[in-house]
Amino acid sequence: MKGARRALWVALGLLLCLGIVLGAARLYLCSAAAAGLVAGRIETAYGGRVAVSSAAIDFGGSRFQNIQFFETDPESSDLPWITIAEMKSSAGVVDALRGKTPAVWMLNGVDVTLRFDATGHLLTHWPKPKTAAAATSAFKIEGGQVTLKQEGRPDLVVTDFTGELHPEGERLALTGTCQEARWGQWAALGSWDRASGDASLRLLTPQASFTQKQLETLPFVSPRVWNQVKIDGDAGVDLTVRWDAVAGRVRYRAALDVEKAKLHITSIDLKTTDTGGKVVVEDGLVTLTDLHGQSADGDIQTSGDLDFRHAPEALKFKVAVERVRVERLPRRWFPERFLAFRPKGRLSGTADLQVKISEGGAYTTGEGHGVIREAFLMNAPALKPISLRLHAEGKTFTLTPDKGGT
Repeated sequence: MKGARRALWVALGLLLCLGIVLGAARLYLCSAAAAGLVAGRIETAYGGRVAVSSAAIDFGGSRFQNIQFFETDPESSDLPWITIAEMKSSAGVVDALRGKTPAVWMLNGVDVTLRFDATGHLLTHWPKPKTAAAATSAFKIEGGQVTLKQEGRPDLVVTDFTGELHPEGERLALTGTCQEARWGQWAALGSWDRASGDASLRLLTPQASFTQKQLETLPFVSPRVWNQVKIDGDAGVDLTVRWDAVAGRVRYRAALDVEKAKLHITSIDLKTTDTGGKVVVEDGLVTLTDLHGQSADGDIQTSGDLDFRHAPEALKFKVAVERVRVERLPRRWFPERFLAFRPKGRLSGTADLQVKISEGGAYTTGEGHGVIREAFLMNAPALKPISLRLHAEGKTFTLTPDKGGT
């Protein structure tokens, strides 16, 4: 009996000691010291300065508030480029004492800001992690926001992000949905390679109505592109911004899957309506693929490569027209001596055009041919179809009657 009493008192004493230890641990883990401890552990993984305003870890879980990740450049070291309003998990004080990492963290109010200069070079500096150990926790995000700030452009602000950031080896992958005030809802995909430092953000929407002014606000794309390619309408949009850590530069790709739009290519004064096809702008190279639309009561199809990466800018086009009305085409396409005959009819033909643009203006070369059927001259039916040839005249190009034509 005495042995049983002694064992009982020993057990009660151990439970009391455990309660005191856990109570002290909880008190410690709810203090400012805990915030500093958590910040230190995050700094080790991040590789730069981190601040945590408050931390609370009890038996029911863990919660940290106002976590700030700072840039590493001395001139901007006081700027947090990532702020998390709240981070919490179901892992409590016992898990913390055991050093157990939560399987899932809940993040609320994540705000990421990336700064770029006028030429598109990244100004935000983040560190390469001190350790490339693989991440083991997933992060569920509610209320995320990404802001792309480029000098001289309106901010591109993506809000209301809901999704997940999950580990894939040394890589963190992002999936979710978000909103943009001018473009509507997007699907968002992203990644950060902790070993190489490469990062990317991809935004997709299956259909968006847009204007030329909206396109001009897209970051990174040179204004010279939109001086030459003017487009308004509906399209699926796929925008990717990628940080290449090895090259030390930002790369971008904006793909428009055009469904119904107005198009104007200014260098050759080509205008179409109800236009479909694909426009891809990638690091200063514009690729036009099977752009087909209506113009001058006929059909026009255009493909081309427009290279704005070097001077002089080189623009190459393949143009095919089908049964367009000659009298509705731009007058600058024809010499005055031919226009004096007041030509009318349906023109079909093809042309290869090259335009080089420098400070001195545009210089055009190219060749092509076509035929005007149902032709009229001076309001009288032509005796036969009129053959035309295209040739360059330096600043522009013209269509003139071919040898043997009327």
